[in-house]
Amino acid sequence: MPRPPGGRTFAAMELRTRKTSEPVQLAQDSLGFVRRSCPQCARFFKVGAHKSEDLLVQSTFVSALQHANADELPGLPTRFCPYCGHQAQASAFLTEAQRGYIVGLAKELAGQVRYEQLRHAERHLDDNPYVTFVAVAPEAGELLAPPEPDDMAAAPLLCCGEDLKIKANWREPFFCHHCRAQHRAGGR
Repeated sequence: MPRPPGGRTFAAMELRTRKTSEPVQLAQDSLGFVRRSCPQCARFFKVGAHKSEDLLVQSTFVSALQHANADELPGLPTRFCPYCGHQAQASAFLTEAQRGYIVGLAKELAGQVRYEQLRHAERHLDDNPYVTFVAVAPEAGELLAPPEPDDMAAAPLLCCGEDLKIKANWREPFFCHHCRAQHRAGGR
């Protein structure tokens, strides 16, 4: 997996805005699971917040920014809905709230970058004493990751050695989010 400058994973990278540092990560429940939503059946489920999820956050964040090297982003893995088995790119399973949070942070960063680019001219008035604009600082947003409640029941994925959380009352077979292997719900 490609690493950003400094060799740190994206979840550990910091967004420097409002003179503070904030980690960019999605809210987790008390057991470390993050919510997902199927783009086909619209049911919610939860997956473990592992380092492999960093690439998903990074890709969504970067795709919301204008940049010249968008083709250099690594491809995201294919994932599956545990309920209907729908297959899609991992980013398709982000909830609307998660996507809005990540895109909002990206837009806030883009505003900060534009402001600093405009301020550069003001800082170098010796080079150009006739500046024809005034840089206006962007408003500091108060974006917070949507809270993650402790809901749903854990279901072991014997195929991949991980757990998944699905609706507590789900009694039908379900699919692994990673490999689409089918499992029985409710210990049947």
